[in-house]
Amino acid sequence: MNTELETHAKELWQIYPRVKKGAPIEKFWRKYTRAVELSRTQTSPKNISRAKPFVPDIDAAYLQLPNHKFLFYKRESPFPTNLILVLQSAYYSFFLTGFVHVLLGLAHYYWWVHLAVWVACLIVLLRSEGENNEVILKLNFELLPDAFLINNTSKVKYKNIINLKITRKRLKVITQNPVLKHLKKTHEFSLYNKNGGGYGRSDLDNLTNFLTLVIQRNALRA
Repeated sequence: MNTELETHAKELWQIYPRVKKGAPIEKFWRKYTRAVELSRTQTSPKNISRAKPFVPDIDAAYLQLPNHKFLFYKRESPFPTNLILVLQSAYYSFFLTGFVHVLLGLAHYYWWVHLAVWVACLIVLLRSEGENNEVILKLNFELLPDAFLINNTSKVKYKNIINLKITRKRLKVITQNPVLKHLKKTHEFSLYNKNGGGYGRSDLDNLTNFLTLVIQRNALRA
């Protein structure tokens, strides 16, 4: 008699050939995830030993992805630019402070007037710079059959991925050195679209689901 794990695996591969590339694949992912979960918990009633793990087939999952390329953008507001604005506002405030003293009819120098003028200059410059900020291309992210590629130059092997973290603004993929496993590296990506808005989680579901399967596969093979 087939175990529950074998039943789920059989159903999965019955579904797979009928799924066309680019078609909705929610049912495929649900079956895949269920089979992997069962592989971790199922035991034989006779000898209480674990069943043979159902290792995710990354090649098959890769073929189900509706797209393999992603563009991540970032709204730049670098520290050097802000520092320059601070210095510029201080420079302009030296000239404007004298005019403000005259306009207010002040006979003596007041430091708080100078401070207020400097803050006003800084606010004006920061707002102006903020309006001129451009959303620039951060990187090209492409999923390959055995790795992901960054900007067509840096390749990260799937077999080295051990963790995945995602927030509203960041995607972090953590890898480990294949030889010195205590050495880990975090690949961080800003999750902005070309309009400067954030990607919704649903926009990246296929990507995160696939990378999660990669991590599960690596854990079962460890």
